[in-house]
Amino acid sequence: MNTIKIRSARRADAEAIAALANILGQWILDCDSRTTARDVLRYAFEPKRWCDILVACDDRKIVGYALYRHFFEGFTGERRMFLSDLAVAPDARRSGVGETLMQAVARDALKLDCDVITWECSDRNQVAMSFYDKLDADRIDQVVTLAIDRNRIESLAG
Repeated sequence: MNTIKIRSARRADAEAIAALANILGQWILDCDSRTTARDVLRYAFEPKRWCDILVACDDRKIVGYALYRHFFEGFTGERRMFLSDLAVAPDARRSGVGETLMQAVARDALKLDCDVITWECSDRNQVAMSFYDKLDADRIDQVVTLAIDRNRIESLAG
């Protein structure tokens, strides 16, 4: 593997990011993901953006990305960063790309004066769990992830 460089994602990276997002979806959920380059452009690069993205590049192509957002948590008074995706191309795994991306995310968290970085990981993804254990990440077992889908959101909203 060539030297890895981390930089902020650019609009021209949308196709590569979407492709890696779909590989990640297949890896984690074992189902077809539907993320498109248009989605990436809309949610990461429009004025009302939802996230920040860092990409890892070797000399030839994008080999990984980290997608995150930051927020203030009122009940703890903490400034938090939530890492939504950490994706590494299959042929670049186990080469330090994930750790290099996490280091860059940590630097961004410090720039934003974040108190905590949080993320979720499927308990079926033992490769990722081993990686996060090496980072000495705490497992927060008392937190339950809950979700409602679009139909239930619409119903709740009335």
